[in-house]
Amino acid sequence: GTETVAVTEAAGNWDPAAEVDRATAILLGVGQGIGSFLILFAIVWLPILVGIGVILVIGYAIARRLGLRRGGIPPIDPLGPIAPPAPSPEG
Repeated sequence: GTETVAVTEAAGNWDPAAEVDRATAILLGVGQGIGSFLILFAIVWLPILVGIGVILVIGYAIARRLGLRRGGIPPIDPLGPIAPPAPSPEG
């Protein structure tokens, strides 16, 4: 019947070699895109990020040397204030 004709037409239009070529072209395109991104990252973004990192490390070193802490609040002693010992009744 008509189903046999449709299956034969669909099978006749399928070309495995063309599919392999198309898949290979897509794979190469993805690889080229990744390569382009890595080149762009290495030339543009890596130096910028390294520069920002150097500035942050220098700023952190200066802040530590000046004794600054994050938030500007002194640390809290978890034990609280310690009272002096009570005088003994003998003395």
